[in-house]
Amino acid sequence: MTETKLLLTLSIVLALMTVASSPGVCQTPQELFTAGNQHYANKEYAEAIDAYRQVQAQGLESARLYYNLGNAYFKHGDLGHAIANYIKARRLDPDDEDIIHNLEFARQFTAVQMEGVRLNPIDTFFGSIVGTYTLKQLAWLSSIFFVLFVIALIFRWGLRSGGSAARGIAVALAVLLVVSSVLTTYKYRHD
Repeated sequence: MTETKLLLTLSIVLALMTVASSPGVCQTPQELFTAGNQHYANKEYAEAIDAYRQVQAQGLESARLYYNLGNAYFKHGDLGHAIANYIKARRLDPDDEDIIHNLEFARQFTAVQMEGVRLNPIDTFFGSIVGTYTLKQLAWLSSIFFVLFVIALIFRWGLRSGGSAARGIAVALAVLLVVSSVLTTYKYRHD
């Protein structure tokens, strides 16, 4: 019976050593990201994609990660995933010129080109307004207008002070709150 326990213990220790020494296990996200960059530089695009996806699997995301993943997918010939990752990168960093350029470049290769056709002018209008802002920025703006609106209501009706000026401010803040909430909702639904 002691030989069985010894064999079982030895098997468990050997299995744990094998798992601990295998490549790809216990790598930090930075190591995986660096490995992905090295694979990309060596034109090993499938391996680069795998390394970047492992970083994602650890729950991390960044504009640079999605940008590099988009580049690897583009070089690997997977245009759909490339564009999807460029869009994710642009949502996290809407001002990055490299992301914007690569997204537009990749879109040039799509099968269906509809240049000059605006399918929904309202959607285009809202998109042009919220395109440069992140969802977080719009949410903060809506929150600020909400707090200011509540304060204006407290002054107007709670403290019974102000008069027509307080009413005008409350109405203006209500309009700004509704507009910012609509824009935030639009951004949320389209992102």
